[in-house]
Formats: sequence, C-alpha cells, structure tokens
Amino acid sequence: MVKIIDDGQGFKENDTSKIFKRFYSNRPDKFGEHSGLGLNIVKNLVDLHDGEIVASNRLDRDGAIVEIKFPSV
Repeated sequence: MVKIIDDGQGFKENDTSKIFKRFYSNRPDKFGEHSGLGLNIVKNLVDLHDGEIVASNRLDRDGAIVEIKFPSV
C-alpha cells in the first residue's frame, strides 16, 4: 500500500471518484495551466497492475489522502 497525505486544501468534491476522469480539473487559478491528465494516468497505471486507488479528504485537519493498493504477489 502507498498512502499520500498532504495538508493542503483537500478536494472540493464530495464524490472524489470523478477526480480520476480524463481532463477533469478543479484547481484554483493560481496553479496555472494544466491538462487534467495526471490523476487519470496514475489510475490507468494502477488499474493495469490490478490495483485500487482511492482519494478522500482528511478528517482530522485540512488536506487530502490518496491510497494506492496493489495485490499481494
């Protein structure tokens, strides 16, 4: 398992599954131009290896959590 935890603003969405869709982006303007492909590419690679990726907002403070699980070998 890989768990990424940050202390930023977190996700605006309640349904975080849509952040993995191709070209989806909901970043503030201050981040500049972006394509909305990053998390979609990550999800495709995780799927290719029969893994699972889940994103959520932290409950204890501001920020986000992305968990990636790969099957045991």
